[in-house]
Amino acid sequence: MEKKIKLNSLLEIKYINKISNIKYKKDLIKDSLSLSRIDNTFITFISKDKSSYIIYSTEDISINCFDFNKEKIIKSINRAHSTYIMSFRYNYNKSQNKEYIVSVSLDKNIKLWEFPYFSCILSIEKTHRASFIFSLCILSENFNNYIISSSGSDEENIRVWDFRGNKLKEINNSKERTGFIDNYYSSKNDKYYIIIANYGNIKSFDFKSNELYKIYEDNSEEKNDHCNFIIYNKDEVLNNCLILIDSCYDGYIRLWDFDKGNLLKKIKCCKKDINLRNICLIENTTFLFIICDKENNIKIIDLTQNKIITCIKVNTKNNELITIKSIKHNLYGNCILTKGILTDNIKLWTP
Repeated sequence: MEKKIKLNSLLEIKYINKISNIKYKKDLIKDSLSLSRIDNTFITFISKDKSSYIIYSTEDISINCFDFNKEKIIKSINRAHSTYIMSFRYNYNKSQNKEYIVSVSLDKNIKLWEFPYFSCILSIEKTHRASFIFSLCILSENFNNYIISSSGSDEENIRVWDFRGNKLKEINNSKERTGFIDNYYSSKNDKYYIIIANYGNIKSFDFKSNELYKIYEDNSEEKNDHCNFIIYNKDEVLNNCLILIDSCYDGYIRLWDFDKGNLLKKIKCCKKDINLRNICLIENTTFLFIICDKENNIKIIDLTQNKIITCIKVNTKNNELITIKSIKHNLYGNCILTKGILTDNIKLWTP
């Protein structure tokens, strides 16, 4: 059965059987080596002026910029860090009219690169004492930019830095082991929230006041790592409220009312020992893509039906683990990228 989904009233993309026939399109980058944590921020997609770029790291600690349209690497920064690069974020500074890439590494350093030239304009050294930097996000408020970093440790809090390298404050996380962090701006109350995935729960904080906003915790289950999440604001689909969707090691996807902290529903996606981790939402639709690490399955959930509608096995060398990234490309439309963590290619998949 054919279904048409309108995207921004500009074009239509045809999905067959509710995109259950998503298929492998092509290898974008072959033999790229990378060692990174399993989430969707260690590979960054940038689309601007009808051009698209992929920023990713390699095993030799380089940062590569791949031109999606030309299908070739146009920039490579050798030895960008002293050890494995963990995460990237892209930022546009409106007041300066400049673009930046921020990278973090196991070396505990944060580096700020001007895009697309990749000149390093700032290096914040040894940002966390206890451990390596596990995750970061960038928050723009009143045109002032802030870098927020998590050590992935239970010994230190989340730290906030400005673009000059000064530490501004810490977000108290009650000495819980932290993981993936991100931010969300609410236009309804003009507030920025920092969201932190912890062992056993997820927490959101009001950035300005530094106060705890909500705790998202399923008391009916034993504690597990909540490791990746997204914010979903499609009011016509889910209860007319802002939704926080997270993945957990116990194999469940959980949907929370962001402002009330209530658990709305949960979907069993895999067995507990498969370690469900990476999730992403395809832009402008109701479909959620997830990855089960140990089996490298791409599973597609229809959020209106509350169920998995298809599962695709991604074959890799020596069963290497992969990560997944949802993108919108001017030629292929809504599609996804998969990236091997150690030795596999970056692959493009399209409906």
